[in-house]
Amino acid sequence: MEKQALRERYIKLMNDAEKAVGRKEAIYLLRDAEIIWDKINS
Repeated sequence: MEKQALRERYIKLMNDAEKAVGRKEAIYLLRDAEIIWDKINS
């Protein structure tokens, strides 16, 4: 997947998460997901 498509997907994911749980919780959710992803790939 190219960088522009990844950026667009990230923005859509962030917007969807924010609508579902609110901005603060969405930030925590995505931060936790990134930490888990990094652990899986290390």
